[in-house]
Amino acid sequence: WFDSITVRDGQRAIVWKPDGRAEVVVGPAKKRLLGDQVEFLREYIADAIRYLVIVDKEGNTEHIPGPANVWFDPTKHRSIAVKRCIMLDANEHIVSYLRTESNIKRRVVTGPTVHIPASNEWVHEFKWSATSALHGERGRFSILKTLPDQVEVTIPRLRSFDNAEVSMDVMVFMQLVDVEKVARVGVEAIRILDVVRDYLKFVYV
Repeated sequence: WFDSITVRDGQRAIVWKPDGRAEVVVGPAKKRLLGDQVEFLREYIADAIRYLVIVDKEGNTEHIPGPANVWFDPTKHRSIAVKRCIMLDANEHIVSYLRTESNIKRRVVTGPTVHIPASNEWVHEFKWSATSALHGERGRFSILKTLPDQVEVTIPRLRSFDNAEVSMDVMVFMQLVDVEKVARVGVEAIRILDVVRDYLKFVYV
């Protein structure tokens, strides 16, 4: 008596032999098992606005833009993930870094475009001390927008003329105009607000 499996059309499976060898079965197919173990494989699919991140057994990473599909093969792959492309509208920018054998190169990607990071590239995450209307929650974001923006900052522990302790809410209107300079200097634009806050601590209201 022998067990058997049916691999349907559109499915794939890997059959592990008792001696450790692997055989990939592409459906439709029926396979007789002689003490074998069966593992059905998962298909990863990326549409036009996504890409596949494939890490092989040697640790090499490959990015495949969609539309594309890859079946996970445990004899070849360590992991496969589907990620969304970075969609940039007009007046939107990202700062990324490319690692080569000899150095690291910085570049600014400007929209409108659909950006797929290379396998040796990572996108800078900005961390601002205040949250602006355009630039994400809690001051953490990766897309810079060169549009009119506003930031509300609360300045605590101010002293009034009658020596009462008060706080002040300041609304700052600003617009980024030079993304290259922000990337080159490496100082977040919102740090200006820290200077305003420190200065006003010495002002009576």
